[in-house]
Amino acid sequence: MRLISGFAVVAVLVAGCTNASSPVDGDDDDDGSGPDDPALTIGIEPWTIDPGEDAIWCKTMKVPGEPGEVFDVSKIRVNMNSGSHHFILYRSSSDLPDSFGDCTEMNDRTFITGSQTPGTFETQFPEGKAMPIFGGEQLILENHYANADTVEITGSVTVDFFTMDHADVVDYMQTLLVVYDDFVIPPSTNDYTDGDTVSQIPGLSVWMMSSHTHKRMTNFTVDNVQAGTPTRIYENTDWHAPIQRIFDPPFVGKSGDQLAWACTWNNETVSPIVFGPTTEDEMCIMVITVFPAFDYSP
Repeated sequence: MRLISGFAVVAVLVAGCTNASSPVDGDDDDDGSGPDDPALTIGIEPWTIDPGEDAIWCKTMKVPGEPGEVFDVSKIRVNMNSGSHHFILYRSSSDLPDSFGDCTEMNDRTFITGSQTPGTFETQFPEGKAMPIFGGEQLILENHYANADTVEITGSVTVDFFTMDHADVVDYMQTLLVVYDDFVIPPSTNDYTDGDTVSQIPGLSVWMMSSHTHKRMTNFTVDNVQAGTPTRIYENTDWHAPIQRIFDPPFVGKSGDQLAWACTWNNETVSPIVFGPTTEDEMCIMVITVFPAFDYSP
């Protein structure tokens, strides 16, 4: 298990569950320009993906604004063209030149937000919660496109940030990608399951849970394990557009409890499949948004 987040923390928390839905649209009147006018917009300009091309592109840029300026983001809107497998926005402590192309040598990353939904997807944070974006900080915009068509397609992504008044921020939120990569899916195998377990962090609240895998995943589950007894709190069977489960109210971790997540795959090929970046490889990643954040506070 490894954590793509930039923290020293290697555990996450979930306890209990509700019948919550995916993030919903919301109006933010505190960004100084109205509910439909973002305070900040970034993106990747349109580019061409050739027929059969399956690749990950990265754009590096700095956040517009002066050092020390803080955007207290209460809603994020991601819009990307069809054909995208995922978009991920990272921050980095490295100083990278502005560029667009290959994603090599970009391992110093902290997850900010992402989407696996072609078209428009919005995340509205709870009242009093925000995710900070800092003026002048290094960003990495990563987009994975797989073109199964016989003609070229156009990739593009825009990200709109809507802000709130800093005086109204009670907690900052942060998203973790908890990665299990020590699996081998045997060839010519159906319903192969593997996963991992981590300890909860007592007192840490979880707001959102989701998953990230590739096309051979048939089921992704998360159990809250208390005194050895598992309780199912998340399940998803759609690898391409995974469910985002919102815990309302958020639940708080307890000492001694664990979080167990597992992936089930079919492998119709004659070769074993392991963790990797392309859609012919596989992944088993639990995505979780928690508060208070580890790396910053209001």
